[in-house]
Amino acid sequence: MRKLAKVMEVSHTTAMTATRNLGMTSYVRRKRQLLSSSTKLLRVKKGKKLVNWMRRILDWYVCFQMRSSGLWTRPEMPETTVI
Repeated sequence: MRKLAKVMEVSHTTAMTATRNLGMTSYVRRKRQLLSSSTKLLRVKKGKKLVNWMRRILDWYVCFQMRSSGLWTRPEMPETTVI
């Protein structure tokens, strides 16, 4: 759309409005955002932090539920692995 607007020497919004009014659709494929290796590592670190945080919250919630129901023994939790 921006290239079309530049060629026709109109604003970007005018070009978009004109194509919408004409019933036309732009099927141009957009560039995908590719993840660099540093971004992938950062996502892995943040994901592991999130998983650990969720485990702590779940442990607290299970313990709270058992105390409120009168049970004081903690049930065995299945082992989970982080990939």
